[in-house]
Amino acid sequence: MPATTAVASVLLGFGANLALLTSLGAQNAFLIRQGLARRHVGLVVVICIASDAVLISSGITGMAQIVDSHPWITSILAVGGAGFLYGYAVLSARRAWRTSTGLSSTPMSGLGSAGRTALAITAITWLNPHVLLETVVVLGTAATSCGVSGQWWFCIGAVTASTVWFLAVGYGIGALRPAFTRPRTWQVLEALTAVMMLVLATIVLHSAF
Repeated sequence: MPATTAVASVLLGFGANLALLTSLGAQNAFLIRQGLARRHVGLVVVICIASDAVLISSGITGMAQIVDSHPWITSILAVGGAGFLYGYAVLSARRAWRTSTGLSSTPMSGLGSAGRTALAITAITWLNPHVLLETVVVLGTAATSCGVSGQWWFCIGAVTASTVWFLAVGYGIGALRPAFTRPRTWQVLEALTAVMMLVLATIVLHSAF
C-alpha cells in the first residue's frame, strides 16, 4: 500500500473520529465533570480509550466481513452513514445557536470511589446507543471507503484521535475551567463539530458513487 494512501487513511480516521468525539454527549460530559473536579481522571481516561479501541476495531472488522460477502452494501451503508452525519451536523448547529448555559463544575454525586467511577463510565460508554452507533456503525462504514488495505490505517487514526481527545479533555479541562462554564465556549465547539460533520458526511457520501 502506498505511503501516501496510508497517511490519507490515518488522517481520515483521525478526523472522522475527532468530529464524533467533539460532540457533547454523556461520555464527554462525565469526563469533563471529573476533570473539573480532578477526581479519578486517569481511570476514566483509560476506560474511555480502551473502550473506543475495542468498539472501533470491532466495527471495522464487522463491516469488512459484511462488505466482503455483499459488496453492494457499501453504497447503502455510505448513504445511510452520510445521512446520519448530516443530521448530526444539523443538531450541532442548532445547539450552537441555542446554547445558553455553560457546564457546571460540580462533581457528580455518589461517585467518590474509584470503583463507582469505573462502573459509571463503563456503563455510560457501553450502554449508550449513541456511542455504539458512532464507533461501530459510523466509523465502521467510513473505514470501508479506504478499502481493505486502508481500513486498519483508518483504525489507527481513529484510535489515535480517541487517545488524544480523552487525554486532552481529562487533563486539560482543569486549566480551562473558566472558559467551559461560559455558553460561548460550547457554542464555538458545537459550531466546529457541525462543520466537521458536514465535511465527513460529504466524504463518506462521495465514496458511495
